[in-house]
Amino acid sequence: MINKNSQGGIIKMTSSSLTTCVMLFFLSLVACQGPEKTEAAAMKEPEEAPVDSVRLAARRPAPDFYVLTPEIYKNRVYICDDIYSDIFHVQYDCKELAGCTGSTKNVTLVSAVRDNGRYNCQACSSDLGHIFDDKLIR
Repeated sequence: MINKNSQGGIIKMTSSSLTTCVMLFFLSLVACQGPEKTEAAAMKEPEEAPVDSVRLAARRPAPDFYVLTPEIYKNRVYICDDIYSDIFHVQYDCKELAGCTGSTKNVTLVSAVRDNGRYNCQACSSDLGHIFDDKLIR
């Protein structure tokens, strides 16, 4: 390979000097990438716990039938925001809610049923079971 220098002269590059230049280029690239890999490994998020397929299979689909009357629209309930839970709770200290592995949210009863597909907890909100009773005469 032949290049001209700044004074117009010709500089001859030998194959060994070309090889040295290429090696220095690649070494500089590798040297620049080293710390980034270490920082990326340090910033790596911890792995999540494996999904319990038995508990996940036990989750019911969202209710097909429900009747929400105007007097219960303002009621607020608690839901466990995880992939296993399918019920809402009236009491914050419910024993079923205490076993929540996700975060606990306070939402309206309408939002719990319509948006989150939740059923009533038999321990703390069994009196709201009439919401899902399709045979009840209203």
